[in-house]
Amino acid sequence: MELNRVALAVTRILNIIEKYAGKSLDERGDLFEKIINNTLTTSAAKEAFADMIVAMTLLTSGNTDSVRDPMRYDDYFAEPISEILSEPSMLALEIVGFDMSKAPRRGHYRLAKKLLPLMGSSSMGSDEVLSVFKKSGVTDADISQTVSKSSDEAEGYDYLYRGLHSLSADAILSLMKTESLWDMTRGVSATNDYRSAMGFKDQKWGHRALLSITNPDKKGFISQNLSKYFGESEVILSAQAEIESYTLTFYCEVYDLENAEMTDPLATARFDVDSEGMIMGRIDQVNRTVKDRGSLSRRLIYHVDNASQEEQKKFFGDLHKKDEYIITVGDSWNMAKPLKGHRLKLKPYGNYGDINAMLRVV
Repeated sequence: MELNRVALAVTRILNIIEKYAGKSLDERGDLFEKIINNTLTTSAAKEAFADMIVAMTLLTSGNTDSVRDPMRYDDYFAEPISEILSEPSMLALEIVGFDMSKAPRRGHYRLAKKLLPLMGSSSMGSDEVLSVFKKSGVTDADISQTVSKSSDEAEGYDYLYRGLHSLSADAILSLMKTESLWDMTRGVSATNDYRSAMGFKDQKWGHRALLSITNPDKKGFISQNLSKYFGESEVILSAQAEIESYTLTFYCEVYDLENAEMTDPLATARFDVDSEGMIMGRIDQVNRTVKDRGSLSRRLIYHVDNASQEEQKKFFGDLHKKDEYIITVGDSWNMAKPLKGHRLKLKPYGNYGDINAMLRVV
């Protein structure tokens, strides 16, 4: 299966117009009709275009689980596809004669699963996009200038971001291995907007990740304003990406094993880990019942500068899989002196690990 590149270029042109042209609904409808009918001149080209729009829609606002496994899809309670389409996508599909009154079928999800890896791995230069636009018959100088100057939306993006939440500890551990590959070849939702990725990551608790992805070949299907959730500035990406570096933050409850009388946590602590080999734990908040809290507040309880990635993974993995980890407070700079030599039991606080990983598409 190959993508129809003219249809792919048309999706980019329509997105640019929707994003920047500032036209009324009727004006956009007329522009879309002229562009589609003058560039997608065969029924096969129009069908290929519709397939891409539907596949994008099912991933960005449809039943994502069913995109991964179409056999899980049950259309008994499904609404018409028009309910999950954006306004510009509805305009475009109406022009090519796609029936939007019916619910998506399992076959649509099967096709989306096949198409998304191709769409997400596609790349296209601005010259190719402009070549297709010149055949559209659009003579409006403002529109022509908008399309010609929108290089990112035409060519794609050097940098993308992907926010993830509700991850398992194993997913975090998988990101703690530089030079390994992170698999996104099925086609995943990314964005060129850092704030959008952060917002998605922070929607829920649990382990979370922000992936900052260098994308040298500018791969990706630019959904953006063709998607129902256009504010998220989505780009569908399909690629293998090498993990270059990471920083990880998580919080623990701290119990002093040398103080048998105190059964409550002594404090909470923040731990920072990075791919250069650091593991650093610092007291965050001290239990109010503790005397001389100032001698502990913000002080270190653990500091290693040259831990291997396996040691880092064991630290985080044991803590979150065995629900505890034992450390001994050392005597380095800025350590909590009252705890020197004490064995401390750490327990996960809020089941929360937050990793920022730098990746490069290969």
